[in-house]
Amino acid sequence: SRHLDLHTADKAAGPELLLPLDRFSDYSPERSNIDILVPQSQPKIEGTHPLKALLAGDIRCATEAGRTISLSTLPFARGEVRYAFFCKIRQPPDYFKSWVGKDKRWVAKLPIRTTTKVDLAQIQIQTVARFIAAEFTARVASYPSPLDRPMAFVPMRIMKVGKDHMWLLEPYLDGDYMKFNNNNGAVMREHIEDHPAPQAFTHFSYEYSAGYLLISDIQGVFSDRSGYILTDPAIHTMSPDALPDCTNLRGRGVAAFFKTHECNEICLRLGLRPRTNAV
Repeated sequence: SRHLDLHTADKAAGPELLLPLDRFSDYSPERSNIDILVPQSQPKIEGTHPLKALLAGDIRCATEAGRTISLSTLPFARGEVRYAFFCKIRQPPDYFKSWVGKDKRWVAKLPIRTTTKVDLAQIQIQTVARFIAAEFTARVASYPSPLDRPMAFVPMRIMKVGKDHMWLLEPYLDGDYMKFNNNNGAVMREHIEDHPAPQAFTHFSYEYSAGYLLISDIQGVFSDRSGYILTDPAIHTMSPDALPDCTNLRGRGVAAFFKTHECNEICLRLGLRPRTNAV
């Protein structure tokens, strides 16, 4: 049988490719009657900051039943927390269709550690990141520059396979995958000159939330046409009760970012304040 060496990846690096992408032609037999859990939109809570509401943990899901899927027999990559498998979906949900390229592939993610539960925390993280990315894109667009491109995070759902197996499901990102920073202050220096926006976005998330949270671990693909299409962010919260997730380093993660961050042109144009001691 085939053996896959799933050795520990460098946490400062992007997802580790375990096999070349063109090797993935083997898929498991189709499985039917698969449920996809779709989080419902958050109600507006009067007098509460919308980001605090999004992170409050009260996310309700609707179930789309009866999907037919097939998973690749091996994971094609591993990140810090999850393995990534290719997934094919017969009659895919409408909200995914506009995100998927010509090869019609999705990605299903499973935790590396069996003690790590797939729950709604990553859905919350992705929802908040999408919200703030839209705000960042709108602000930056008012200061036109060749450096400015749209920034968006892909939609994410939960796929229930069998009784106990819960997978994160998202569109496959087609292109050269890059990681711009991680959740512990590391910055990928080779991307800073050509891609200042991800660093500015992390800084912006802290200012926009009035110091309540900071979005890091920025990674994904980039094109001149579509801008930044991102996934798998981490969020550090200053509240000890918000977002219980293994990637949330709270004040320590916020301080680690600002220890290495150097404000760039976008930070300055947005009026973001330099911080040497954010917590």
